Amino acid sequence: AVVSTQSGHYGRDITNVASIAGLGPCPRMVDYGASKHAVVGFSRGLQYEHDCCGITNVKVTTIFPHLMNTGMFNNCTVKLNRMFPAIEPDHAASKIILAIEEEREEMMIPQNVEKYFIIQYIYGSKMFRRLAKIFGNFEYMKSFQNIREH
Repeated sequence: AVVSTQSGHYGRDITNVASIAGLGPCPRMVDYGASKHAVVGFSRGLQYEHDCCGITNVKVTTIFPHLMNTGMFNNCTVKLNRMFPAIEPDHAASKIILAIEEEREEMMIPQNVEKYFIIQYIYGSKMFRRLAKIFGNFEYMKSFQNIREH
């Protein structure tokens, strides 16, 4: 998408769609999480490069969606679905455009997911895993069936 930002520039944005799986551990999806960590590292690295080199005319935005309602996760169950609902693609697209327009470096969809990850940074990985277990994150991929197999 070509979007005019507040500064009025067009087409000078790099927007990478990672996942919340790029911010924390993902039971039963280590390979997916690792690939999303790579996207996060690449995006943040570009931001640092731009700051270091004085590049101000190219903006880097990283998007962290929760489970997307695309069919990939149809058989997964989320224990706290009201807190972490599956994201509709149209909603995600509008949020991505908003993030670009507002020149945000990062955006989590839904935004309340941010609170969950703050715990990881404040209290560490062990506490984060305990909370993930309480929230059912250890369980939701148990029922996952690869859609390519059907």
